Amino acid sequence: MYRTKFSIIIFLIAGVLCCCTSSVFAQWHKIFNFPSGVLSIYSSPYQPIPEIGFVGIGNQGMKTMDAGKSWHPVTYEPDPTCNSVSPSNFTFKDSLIGWASCPGNTYSYKSTDAGENWSYFVKENNMDIYYKKDIEVVYISSPLNGPIVGRDEQGNSKVMLNKKYPTVGIAFSNDTNGIFQTIAHPKTPIVIDTLSSVDCDALAGRGNSYVYYGKYRWGYDSLKYYIEQCALQSNSRGEFSEITSAAQGLAGIGQPPGGDSAYVWKEYKMWLKSVLNLNPDHQYFCGDVFQLAAIYENFSDTSNTMPDWNAVVTICRYSEDSLNCGKSSSSSNEYLIKEARRIQHARWQDTVKDSLKTPLDTNLKTLDQLGLGYLRGY
Repeated sequence: MYRTKFSIIIFLIAGVLCCCTSSVFAQWHKIFNFPSGVLSIYSSPYQPIPEIGFVGIGNQGMKTMDAGKSWHPVTYEPDPTCNSVSPSNFTFKDSLIGWASCPGNTYSYKSTDAGENWSYFVKENNMDIYYKKDIEVVYISSPLNGPIVGRDEQGNSKVMLNKKYPTVGIAFSNDTNGIFQTIAHPKTPIVIDTLSSVDCDALAGRGNSYVYYGKYRWGYDSLKYYIEQCALQSNSRGEFSEITSAAQGLAGIGQPPGGDSAYVWKEYKMWLKSVLNLNPDHQYFCGDVFQLAAIYENFSDTSNTMPDWNAVVTICRYSEDSLNCGKSSSSSNEYLIKEARRIQHARWQDTVKDSLKTPLDTNLKTLDQLGLGYLRGY
């Protein structure tokens, strides 16, 4: 559950792009409505009055030449691995030559015609981008690869910064002073006794970022720690599904080293039991139990490679009938039950050779067979 909210409105552009009078900076007014959330704003510093600017919105970039009163889309060379290009950050060398990063896509982009048309620059995962004029280097940060790579205008690597952690942001205040933002390792000590709501939100956001960018171990550890420390937040139960996603990623890449996917699910199952009582809210409890059912979409107590659809249905039915966790036709439990039976039947049809000799087994398990007898205590 991502906490990043794309609620930036064009109010901000009024202060960035309009004429530089004191009244403009003292007040804000809306000058344009975009069809989707604004991801980034860039105004060109190469005119006396910054009338030229760019925004990244949804799956396209747009340009203004009249201080934000009107906007037109710019053209990007299509990313062959994605359905759309999503420019998020811009940087320019001069009035003609500039670069754009496109988080989530394979390529960063370069323009040589004042940002009207953009072509491939380099093929690498990218988040932020910054042109440092004094040394003629384009810095590109990467949340997956770790270091900030400094490249020349042809895309050749020249220098690397921050080789320790994945990096999401970079900026310079002058030729010698700059900052970069990293995704810190989840094991970084937190030297406070009680996490505030802001701390908790930051921890959850960090964990979600790890999962989004494929750092499953870090995401798994961070979000588990979030639940352990911040379970009393009203929306904490929403993170259970993200932890399950991280576990799926871990199982898929064979973590921990030398282990098999069963280890991940067994450990996760034990952890869900350990945090079941951290929040007295019934919806938190139901969210935890629902993920116990979701585990068996990926794992079986008797087979490390086959899902146990009967276990999925067993837990969901018990959750509905005995734990009062949503039994409406639109509930998550009912959806998961229907999906489990649909997939189970389809896979049986694909593999069975004689349906009379090998009928579809839809017998429910007992809680004790699944090691979940403790749920009777609730």
